[in-house]
Amino acid sequence: MPTCSVIGLAHHFEVSFSAGALGCAKPDPRAYAAVADALTLKPAEILFVGDEPHADVVGPRIAGMQTVWVNRGGGAWPDALPAADASVTELAGLTALLSSNCDQEL
Repeated sequence: MPTCSVIGLAHHFEVSFSAGALGCAKPDPRAYAAVADALTLKPAEILFVGDEPHADVVGPRIAGMQTVWVNRGGGAWPDALPAADASVTELAGLTALLSSNCDQEL
């Protein structure tokens, strides 16, 4: 998968990581700890957004982060997994969610 710098998105992010550079990959707890450390934030202050249930919801939730599942396909959440704090079907929904919750936790 292309990195942020290769596809022209790097300027939108304060930090970015690769599994190779970290020596671990999602859902390893060290990956989420590296994000929090690099941002000098507590995990609870981070909203992790992604489309993969294990790596983008379960892993960051275990690390103490808030999560949003991007469910573009409209699929059902796996019953055996703890649910995300919120779910959207498209990124426009994420914008609306963030606008409506800007002064509170999800």
